[in-house]
Amino acid sequence: MAVIAVATLAAAAVLFVQNAALRPLPWLNHDVAFLTWAGFEIDQGARLYVDFHEVNPPAATFLLATLFRSAALAGVSEIAVIHLFVLLLGAAGLAALWVATAGRAG
Repeated sequence: MAVIAVATLAAAAVLFVQNAALRPLPWLNHDVAFLTWAGFEIDQGARLYVDFHEVNPPAATFLLATLFRSAALAGVSEIAVIHLFVLLLGAAGLAALWVATAGRAG
């Protein structure tokens, strides 16, 4: 059982790193592009549900606005900050998977 858990986790990690390294921003699509634009607009002072319409709850939009503000304060590219955030989120997911399966492997 432990070998299967480790092999599954290793395969997920390899696919995640390969996808992140070989494809520029592989998680971008039209929905993410809109949410990124909405986060930028909120960072610039636009009001969600007043200045533009969004049918989803505001969590992703406000998270992206926070990432845009963090990038501006740090003086780095907004896209680089979003890319780093997604990579860190994926790494955290892999770490959580490792912790969750480590207890059952023994």
